[in-house]
Amino acid sequence: MKTVLVTGSSGGLGRQICRQVVSHLQHVHLILGDYNTTRADAFASELGVHVSIQYVNIHDEQSLLQAVQISDLIINTLVSDTSILVEKCIEYGTPLVDVTVNLAQIQRYLSYDEQALALQVPIIIGAGFIPGLSGLLVKHAVSQLDEPHSADLAFLQSANASSGLNGFVDMLGILSSRVVYKGRHGERLYAAVSHKRSFLFPSAHIDRSMWLAHFFERDIVSEKLRLPAINYWTGFDKSALPFLLYVLSRLRVLNVFQDPTKAARWGKLLYSQVKHNPQQPETTSIAAEAHGIVNGQYVRQTYGLTAPSDYAITSLVVVTIVKLLEEREPMGGVVFPFEVFSLEEVMAHLREHGIEFVEHQLKLAQHV
Repeated sequence: MKTVLVTGSSGGLGRQICRQVVSHLQHVHLILGDYNTTRADAFASELGVHVSIQYVNIHDEQSLLQAVQISDLIINTLVSDTSILVEKCIEYGTPLVDVTVNLAQIQRYLSYDEQALALQVPIIIGAGFIPGLSGLLVKHAVSQLDEPHSADLAFLQSANASSGLNGFVDMLGILSSRVVYKGRHGERLYAAVSHKRSFLFPSAHIDRSMWLAHFFERDIVSEKLRLPAINYWTGFDKSALPFLLYVLSRLRVLNVFQDPTKAARWGKLLYSQVKHNPQQPETTSIAAEAHGIVNGQYVRQTYGLTAPSDYAITSLVVVTIVKLLEEREPMGGVVFPFEVFSLEEVMAHLREHGIEFVEHQLKLAQHV
């Protein structure tokens, strides 16, 4: 039986991923990796058979070595310096799937690309909703054009999302950053939460105003697809939260989230005011919009996808990637999902869980 170990298994996202592994990878023995084994043991009793626990501390090299040695694949949810974990995975040939969205952590992973490629060890990074499925959607939208000119990715967030403190702080860090708009004919720098435009979300049948935002995946997708004019945008389903963030930006309060120390302190303070209602939906959507030429006509094509929640779709994407790695011939290197998988491959699994994506095309003009 294949063994899959999840680090941070008792955290919000870790628990979601573990439940999906138990539900949809019945041939897998799940190992709950956690520094708090008492907490992990209580969670294991909820999950039932084919589940065990393992002491894992991201700062304890011996515990990481033991985790790698007993696992056929590791899913990492911890936001920390994972250098030792990556090194051990490469040394022992253990595939690693990482769902974190921390740019510094992503950059550390990328520095191991040559080693992972040489030893044919797959290290899949940014393997969630955004980054992750978002990059796949942009790649698909661009690939449908004969001559792509530009692309945009819009992320509609739920104000009721149960994203946890780390997710909350990460998003405020993104929204507090100045951002470069990349057009076909040049670039322009905008202040945080200052530049907006409307997007159609075809899967949700709504239009929403979105802010230009600095998601690091934008630059990576742009480089890999060789399409400079790509921009990422985000907004919320409730108007009160965007207005509050706009006010905080104008008062320069959001600036503190550019300092890791201040971000942690202010994040806890603001997060304590966030009220998640488990009885209310936390639906989230993304839409990839691509402009370019198809059959001699200038068109705008939009592909949308809606999910029950950020954590729900992230955990489903992770399980899908694990399945795809099992189906694939051996591969190696540090890669993003859009570099090695297609949207069609991923959607073939996500449709089993009721996730669909919708296309909308608008012909804008005859190409001259």
